[in-house]
Amino acid sequence: MYRSLSSLVPNAADLLDLEVEELAGVLLTHLNSYEGVSGNSVYQNGRIGQPALSPCRAGIRSPPA
Repeated sequence: MYRSLSSLVPNAADLLDLEVEELAGVLLTHLNSYEGVSGNSVYQNGRIGQPALSPCRAGIRSPPA
């Protein structure tokens, strides 16, 4: 079931005050809540929210012929 960040930590100031480990837990809970939501998965081809890059888009050039 989807859970928004504001449902996990209602006050933005409290979210910003969290320790790194606590913030990581909140973000993982939020991201994992997308599982099963039709068309809204953050999991794409084994990556989280990262589009696959072609060699040209990744800045990798072919050696001159």
